[in-house]
Amino acid sequence: MYALSFIEAFRTVDSAVERALSLDTYRRTNRVRQIRSEAVAAVDDIAELATVAVTGTELSGYERWETDDTVESIVEAQIADRDDLNLDAEAVDRAVSDGRLVEKDGTVLVPLTEGTGPIRNWWLLADELRDWLTELIDDARRLHRRADAGGSDLVETAFWTLLDRLIALRELLDEALTMGEFVYRSTRRDTFEMLTDIGWIAGTITERTHA
Repeated sequence: MYALSFIEAFRTVDSAVERALSLDTYRRTNRVRQIRSEAVAAVDDIAELATVAVTGTELSGYERWETDDTVESIVEAQIADRDDLNLDAEAVDRAVSDGRLVEKDGTVLVPLTEGTGPIRNWWLLADELRDWLTELIDDARRLHRRADAGGSDLVETAFWTLLDRLIALRELLDEALTMGEFVYRSTRRDTFEMLTDIGWIAGTITERTHA
């Protein structure tokens, strides 16, 4: 699994919300429901991806790495859909050697599973996604207000559901990151163990976003 899987799903939600905000009326129920369905399906995809990624997370990857800046630059560029990474080749090589990056067919990818490097990548990505979710939630709130003022009850409910799922996803990312930070600060670095509650977090993400 790679960071791009999450980023593409987030981009789908972002695009759907933007299209909904650009509508001149919210009384075309079928069109509105189609956009909402696309967004909710993408949120469900994010929840499924998070379940896989978080379940395998160990706190041994929570501490700062020397190659973090390189990985963060790539993740931020992928989120912004930029190709001009302009990264130092040696920095990329170091990140590849550390297991933080994978090069496939000329593309630099950020792995999220199997190994300490990908585990560290997950924590960095989760932090970036939380910020992105904050922006999406702000847009979804605007969308819900417009639907509430100018749409039917069905349309208002549809966008309230989307907003609620986005908020639930952000809260659970907050919870995972807060728990990781707490345990990291409370545990000696040479005695990290698997976070036993992480499976519960992953399951709750799926349960709440599918409710």
